[in-house]
Amino acid sequence: MSKEIVEAVQTLEKEKGISSERLMRALEDALLSAYKKTPGAAKYARVDMDRRTADFRVFELILPPELEEQLVKEAIESEQTIDPETGEMREPEEPEIDLEKLAEYEDQITSRDVTPTDFGRIAAQTAKQVILQRIREAERDMMFEEYRDRVGEMITGIIQQSDSRYTLVQLRERVEALLPKSEQVDSERYDHGARVKAVITEVSSSTKGPSIIVSRRSPELIRKLSSSRSRRSRTGWSRSSTSPASPATGRRSRSCPTLTEWIRSVHA
Repeated sequence: MSKEIVEAVQTLEKEKGISSERLMRALEDALLSAYKKTPGAAKYARVDMDRRTADFRVFELILPPELEEQLVKEAIESEQTIDPETGEMREPEEPEIDLEKLAEYEDQITSRDVTPTDFGRIAAQTAKQVILQRIREAERDMMFEEYRDRVGEMITGIIQQSDSRYTLVQLRERVEALLPKSEQVDSERYDHGARVKAVITEVSSSTKGPSIIVSRRSPELIRKLSSSRSRRSRTGWSRSSTSPASPATGRRSRSCPTLTEWIRSVHA
């Protein structure tokens, strides 16, 4: 299992840009959490993982009584919250002393190896979960970095679904954007599987990946569509900025469609 972890860590660092040290620390934290759930777990403990082999050991931390009393008191003060109903300060039921805080008193703390003999299966499951989680986080970060500077850019996507609030547009595999009702053209239909052009108006980070908002009403879309059509004017009808309404009918000529018609014509 250790060899598999090392290979996975090396692959993630090479292909996803995840720091191996960051990943090893995450594995140590996860293994410590898993250990604390085992029967008879030590009150204070740490997990050390060999960076080269991924072998790990669990150590119980033995604090002098006076030091433990001091650190627990500090933890209680830092973890106090205000009761929303009474407005009184509420102390944590089980205050936890941070490992980084314990490290400051390393010279006063003794330790002993308490690695469970049957911890291997739990460790393997925990390592797998951590690695998968870090892969998802890395992919979300890369997606956000890819789109964060693309506000104002025109994109083409495929409509996935629509409801009364928004339309979901797939930009590429595993990347979707929201087309809110307020950014839709009233007379347009957004059918599943149809292609649609829109402008990115907002990109923000979220726990599920980048949150991308697009618009079909943005003036920026009109400008970009105008530029696009100007480049293709030799092969199709062109939009004339001076085409007046017909005196007889009061309607615009074909060379100057209404805004809705114009947007609809490049819906796909």
